[in-house]
Amino acid sequence: MTTPAKPTAYTKCEQCGFWHAPDEWPLICANCGTSLVKEYETVYDTKKILAAIGLFGFFSFSFGVLIGGFPGFIVAVMIIICGPLRFRPYAQRILKSQRLAQGLRYNEEVIKQRLSEIGQKKQKIQGVIEELKQMGDSQRNRVRFQALDKGAAELSRQRDRYIGKLHEIELIRWSNQLSPLLSHSPQLTEQQATERLNTLSEIQTKGQKLAQT
Repeated sequence: MTTPAKPTAYTKCEQCGFWHAPDEWPLICANCGTSLVKEYETVYDTKKILAAIGLFGFFSFSFGVLIGGFPGFIVAVMIIICGPLRFRPYAQRILKSQRLAQGLRYNEEVIKQRLSEIGQKKQKIQGVIEELKQMGDSQRNRVRFQALDKGAAELSRQRDRYIGKLHEIELIRWSNQLSPLLSHSPQLTEQQATERLNTLSEIQTKGQKLAQT
């Protein structure tokens, strides 16, 4: 992953609009905990890669058919093997792109989506259980009850794991808010020092609440 160069002007947090001086870079937003450093990752378009491989193979065999016979087959195989190696550097430049690395907010949205899906599945299982209860007690229904109970228990375990991940994200954000405030800043004015102490007190209260959850 790559990061942009250090800015020479004030930086505004995209999440909360809080401004930071250039000498504070790189750090995490002291107001909301969002990273000010935008990380990027290199990605390759797999659809383009598959399309290029298929097209290259088609033209290779077409060329071999035009030549005809066994020599044509040998030529086609050599083109398929050597061609990608020869043009690989050029293909990488064409297919390569960069995008913003996925952060905590993306992970949080994915987890919430999974929790929503788990909730819907549990509702369906509960609906089937209610229908089986109305059908009466039988050996076949008891087997179904056991299978549904196992499914519901597994969904509950998955839900607990996802909730734990959400809790981890909150702890990371809390730590991100705390880190820049603990940095040594001898040039703080009395008012700035007072504001920092007040912020530390608020973060401490939030940390105590997180510890109780």
